[in-house]
Amino acid sequence: MTAMQHAFPFDLSAPVTVADVEVSGDAEEMAIALGSAQWAFGCTFLPSPALPHSCAVALDILVLSGAVAIGTLPASGRYFFDEASMLAKSDWQRVCLRVPNFAERGTLILRNATGQPSRLRLRVVKVADWQPDQAELQELQAIEDLLDASARLAEVNPANSLLKGSANGPLRSALEPLVERLGLAAIAANDPDFGDFLGALADSDLAALAQSMVVPANCKCTPGWTYGWAESQPQAHWQLRSAVWRAMRDRCPDVAITLPWLGNTQLQMPLASDLSRPLFTVGQFEPNIFRLITPMLRSGDTVIDVGANEGLYSLLAASVLGPDGLTIAVEPSQRELGRLVNNIALNGFEDRVVIVDAALSGEAGWAEFAVAEAAHGGQNAFAHQFNDRLTTAELRATATLTLDMLAQRLPDRVPDFIKIDVEGAEFAVLRGADSVIDQARPIWLIEIGRTGADGEIRVVQRLAESHYVLFAVDDVLGAALRLSSEADWTRVENMIAVPREKLSARWPDAPAA
Repeated sequence: MTAMQHAFPFDLSAPVTVADVEVSGDAEEMAIALGSAQWAFGCTFLPSPALPHSCAVALDILVLSGAVAIGTLPASGRYFFDEASMLAKSDWQRVCLRVPNFAERGTLILRNATGQPSRLRLRVVKVADWQPDQAELQELQAIEDLLDASARLAEVNPANSLLKGSANGPLRSALEPLVERLGLAAIAANDPDFGDFLGALADSDLAALAQSMVVPANCKCTPGWTYGWAESQPQAHWQLRSAVWRAMRDRCPDVAITLPWLGNTQLQMPLASDLSRPLFTVGQFEPNIFRLITPMLRSGDTVIDVGANEGLYSLLAASVLGPDGLTIAVEPSQRELGRLVNNIALNGFEDRVVIVDAALSGEAGWAEFAVAEAAHGGQNAFAHQFNDRLTTAELRATATLTLDMLAQRLPDRVPDFIKIDVEGAEFAVLRGADSVIDQARPIWLIEIGRTGADGEIRVVQRLAESHYVLFAVDDVLGAALRLSSEADWTRVENMIAVPREKLSARWPDAPAA
């Protein structure tokens, strides 16, 4: 984008506010206090004709308390053309928003994202050229058509009644934009969950609709990311994808669809598990972690994925490491193992990935392993650590190896990066990894949020005493925080540990202490 010397595309000199919103300052920098109403339009700025074409604007925002969202509307005012959300932070945060041309431009909106008042400061950084590509225009047009059809349906039939795709006359005319662009056959007018109209589709049509709605994978910084992020968003396209995912989970739990994944890879999975929900609805899974670790992986490296599940980490690693790299994927659940094998083959990575049908622990032998119901396939665990709130689908005797044993079998290689996600057995894996920790000196990504306070502290202490620099992955901020071994690690879900001697080489942009 090239910077331009133009007036700002919104009139910042005349903010329109509701009763409990206060604005002070000027167009250079203003202070805004938003009332306690959540997601209501608190402060709006009307479009300015001084800049007639499409553009992108950069703003610096300092959120002093609460959480806020800022976004641009099209002229229809029925959805957000672009929007960003921010939590309170001690530093200014840079936000870039796309803005339609003046004929299609609505207002700039500031709204409170919490149930408590929020305060912020806002200043303009620059205005730059931006021209929407064809895919963006098509998606925006599809949203407009969806909303147009919903409004027309509300005029034909009472709200919340099921409207069948076999209907004739004005009802069929109202459905045409949806059928043409999104493949929908029926919709319940004014129903934000879109659940009723999906019930009118045959299972095969529902699966075809789901396949047509997959979104590109991404691992952009996502403050506040959770598994159910899409379902909490008010925009129609997120709600639609969430509704389709729920319908597939309930009606077609064994039908696999193909999903794009990071590193130009793809995977096949049924939309029946908590793992599939963020992948289908927003094209993400643990995006803040993947964004942080991807630059640490290098061509030709050796990566061990302990608790590989269906292969998300293994696929990315195999793609980044290239044909000279090696990925070891360890997975004891036969259900997930079968999908892992299929996903490796789907991407042609059979010569880059070695699959190990076993569990890693502190000693070699056998252990009883519990496989969770399909809806929670990411929470398989050793039987004595299995979450008793879940249903067990299978108990089986599983061979156990140590990480040191596995590393000794690598021909002329040492592990450069090891990821461990084993539902509470993380410290047990480290107990069998003394040589790897002290001699191979890999980078570690470890989930410690399920080990219990004692296990978390022992994981942290073991790596800290071996001169590793420790980082907590903070999904609230979408960033990594450098912490001491004495910090309160019981509140941390995932950690990254980098050997002190490799820190600047492997992660030159690591957060400062």
